[in-house]
Amino acid sequence: MRYKILILLVLLISVSLYSIKTGWISSETLQYIQVTVAIEQADITVDVPDPPSSLSYYCPGEVVNVSNTIVNSGSSNITGNLLSRILNPNNAEVHSQNWFGIDVQVGENKIYNTLYTVPTNPVVGTYTAEGNFSYGTKFVYSNDTFEVRKGIGNFLVSTDRISVTIPPGNHTTRNITFWLQDACDNTIVFLNTTSDIPGNWVNFMPNNVLLTPFITNLTSMNISVPKSFITEGTYSGTIFAYANGQVRSIALNVTVSGKAFSLNVTVPSYKKEVCPGEDVPAIIGISKNFPGIVDINMTHQIKDFIGQVYDEENETLQMNDSLETVSVLTAPSTTGYYTFSSTLQHNSSIVDDSDTFRVIECVAPPPPPLPSRGRGVPPLVKIYDITLRLSTNLLTVIRGNRTSFIAYVNNTGTETADSIKLSIDGIPMTWIEILPMELSISPGEEKEYLVVIDAPVDAEVKIYRLGVKARDGIESNKEILTLVVARDPKEIADLLLLELERLRALANESLSVEECIDVAIIKSYYNDAELARERGLEEYGLENYEKAIDWFEHAITVYEQVISRVDITVEMEISTTNSSKFIMPPIFDSDKQLILANTYLIEKNYRRICEPIEELRNYIMIGLVFWPVIVIIPIILIIIFVIFYQKKRKKDVIAILERVRKRLGPPKPEA
Repeated sequence: MRYKILILLVLLISVSLYSIKTGWISSETLQYIQVTVAIEQADITVDVPDPPSSLSYYCPGEVVNVSNTIVNSGSSNITGNLLSRILNPNNAEVHSQNWFGIDVQVGENKIYNTLYTVPTNPVVGTYTAEGNFSYGTKFVYSNDTFEVRKGIGNFLVSTDRISVTIPPGNHTTRNITFWLQDACDNTIVFLNTTSDIPGNWVNFMPNNVLLTPFITNLTSMNISVPKSFITEGTYSGTIFAYANGQVRSIALNVTVSGKAFSLNVTVPSYKKEVCPGEDVPAIIGISKNFPGIVDINMTHQIKDFIGQVYDEENETLQMNDSLETVSVLTAPSTTGYYTFSSTLQHNSSIVDDSDTFRVIECVAPPPPPLPSRGRGVPPLVKIYDITLRLSTNLLTVIRGNRTSFIAYVNNTGTETADSIKLSIDGIPMTWIEILPMELSISPGEEKEYLVVIDAPVDAEVKIYRLGVKARDGIESNKEILTLVVARDPKEIADLLLLELERLRALANESLSVEECIDVAIIKSYYNDAELARERGLEEYGLENYEKAIDWFEHAITVYEQVISRVDITVEMEISTTNSSKFIMPPIFDSDKQLILANTYLIEKNYRRICEPIEELRNYIMIGLVFWPVIVIIPIILIIIFVIFYQKKRKKDVIAILERVRKRLGPPKPEA
């Protein structure tokens, strides 16, 4: 094309020179002749937006809106045809749409959208959305990709092996965490073990675990060796976890020995989510029940769900009765869930334990502002502050038995908190044993208190509300724990069902705030709780009361999460509105509406809370118009005044000149 243009220009110049020479065209005329070459040039951009859910991929039934943007960047108008296609991971066309005779003016943008609904059984993988715009003898091409998933994706577990050493007549507990990767659907995890020893020593609480694409969950596995079983040795079995046809196997090794080690691995709560490459500490608690000083070999690892090791540390420790140490490893560079595991080896004894954490994407914080010149550094202020959290907010116990929970106290201040004790109300203190009674906690440190509740045989059957605080000079937040005391499993199930229905009604009422606040994600939690409730009622009808208790406990926990998340969302909305109060015109009583909103939130009057929120939003919208008008009106008045003044001044000047002219009389004729 370029060569054609050059040849054309040479021919035109040659003809022009010949015409000047022969006199056909004068040189003056030639300067007004211009040669214009029209250039056709188009560009296309294909864009696929993020999925409507908070997931990073599309699921069956969701609609993919592909936009094709055509831009005429040339110097002439163009007409062409557009083909939009979607190819699945096998490069097979699953959707296409044509547009013919598209006219695009110079500098114009045109957008054409095509909609693709993900089928119920799609090919999983990366899809390509293509756009091809052809005009004349040319074409332009662009593409974008998106991911499609289906079903439950990959069903993952936190460990592939559990090894414990237990003396006869003792038991130990291990947690197994489950989650879904690249999932679209919810699922129920069913747990089982191989028959005979050691499988029949294992109990799961709960036995069925509900998973969603958004929620991880866990089961607590209790391994009890009968007192009558005195044959020492290592017994092997397998734990099976089933979820929608996917099976995960966990090797179980139980060593029966009088020389037992106990190992506990805990990743601190403030390190449950870390940035890639960040240090991950774990507190390693070790104890043994035989005398003497021994050397133990410890192996600490960070692994993913398939067992790949990302970081490892080996050490030899010397211990007497008990030992607590800290291991620090480096988090992987890829986001996801990982396991911090530790393995203890002493002669033939092998014990391991693990805890899970998550690597998340992190944004670097902005640099701190430089100190102002001429100002001294302010003195450090001593801060005393502690926070409390509980391992659970719901316990059940049959009269004459024991139950327990762990209270975690974290020192968030800058000074050591001395002699911190737990304060518990709601039940007689004779039922409670707290170990240890008091602790001193350094800044940034978290300590644990084991609270054992021994319900007497004559305890009143009912639901107790326990208030738990940490205090001594300073006081932590107060946590509420629900304790259900009954005579048998059926009575526990009955009381839990009463509590469940109370929370269900409140959770359902809390969702009424959707009139003014988006609670779509919170609704998914409510649906999960409804499913657990239905499963619990089915087991209750079959008189499987222990399984019904598991489902009811899970449903209660999720209903409480629904209420808590709604409260947080409403509180954030009120806080955001309050920060925008300066926009509201002073003619409105915004303080009254804010007080109403906060009162309704405290009283959990969810059906009326939208009234003040909507009113405050209206105030803000009016303020966006009111304040500009207040500013513009004085400016307009000033402009009108200036114009009027200038006109009046001009008339006054003319009148003055006229009076001067009259005083001077007519002009005298020249001599």
